Amino acid sequence: ELRAITTLFVRLDTYTKGSHSNLLVLQPIFSAFQSVISECGGMMRQFLIDDKGCVLIVLFGVPTASYLNNCSRAVRCATSIRQKVSSMNHKCSVGISTGKAFCGTIGSAARQEYVAMGSSVNLAARLMGKANGSILIDMVTYTSLPFDTASCFATHSALVMKGLSDPVQCYVFNGQQPPKVALSDIRTAESMRKHPGTMRALENAMDVCENIYNELKFQANKITTPRYFLISGLAGSGKSTLTEEFHRQLNMPAWTYVRGNL
Repeated sequence: ELRAITTLFVRLDTYTKGSHSNLLVLQPIFSAFQSVISECGGMMRQFLIDDKGCVLIVLFGVPTASYLNNCSRAVRCATSIRQKVSSMNHKCSVGISTGKAFCGTIGSAARQEYVAMGSSVNLAARLMGKANGSILIDMVTYTSLPFDTASCFATHSALVMKGLSDPVQCYVFNGQQPPKVALSDIRTAESMRKHPGTMRALENAMDVCENIYNELKFQANKITTPRYFLISGLAGSGKSTLTEEFHRQLNMPAWTYVRGNL
């Protein structure tokens, strides 16, 4: 099936096949990963050693690990893993992305495995490769985070990624401690009002909306009230919140709104 998921890739930078021939040294780290992932509610997709090094893949948004706050949980998971790894004298690089992916089981009755495939999954791996000891997230994940969590990230310069024609805008974690997990990834109207920059953008949008409304309302008898007002955007970008805020600020009881993703 096609699902909207958040993918987390972690590379253990201090582990290399050449310098660590004894795989048993990974057991304590693996146990630490499992503990953090369980606490954050994610699904461990894979823990492997390949040409990228020692890599962990975690999924949020898949069956048994899907919530209203997948992005917040992924960020909490990534920051907690880095903190845990650091306490064990290791370093890691993390990449997180959010988007649609093909998800399902592959294999046979003897052995099956749940997988997620798609460009958003590949992007998380690319971000991990560019992270260089930090935590990088894509724009979709960033815009889905509540403001308090998003404030822990700084804008990173756009990066050229293998297989992508355009540079990718990403954000780097600059907080000190793992942020708290928000109940929902939706940016509420209350949280929007706390941020002057967002409020200025909202006020500008409100002016446009009110002008359109007045033009339609006072047109010659053909149209007396607006029929539809359409807001589109990425999942988690605040479409429903903005619609509700329009409804509240314009104080138009006759208005109704339909929530949904476009």
